[in-house]
Amino acid sequence: MRYTVNPGLYALGEPDSRSPDFATANYKMSFDHLRRALPEHAAWILVLDTNGVNVCCAAGKGTFGTEELVARIRSSGLEQLVEHRHLILPQLAGPGVAAHQGVANVCMFARRR
Repeated sequence: MRYTVNPGLYALGEPDSRSPDFATANYKMSFDHLRRALPEHAAWILVLDTNGVNVCCAAGKGTFGTEELVARIRSSGLEQLVEHRHLILPQLAGPGVAAHQGVANVCMFARRR
């Protein structure tokens, strides 16, 4: 059985340029839980390459971090798909992501509180 999801951008429902953006790890259970938590919503899900590790552990070891988040935003084309610059991160991603200094300065995305 495969426990990872390919990193990249996924559409949930039929998202448009105003739909919310969520980020998660490429651990399959994290991805599946996020999808199930958003029934009947249209959203973008940005999956980071955490080597199949969950968000909490990946943030602690640095694979769910600022560098990977910025790289994945750019490589996925998310900046061109949405009008806003708000990205919803998992609460447990905090230790790995420097949202104000890193992500906001490099690609103009800000975290939503």
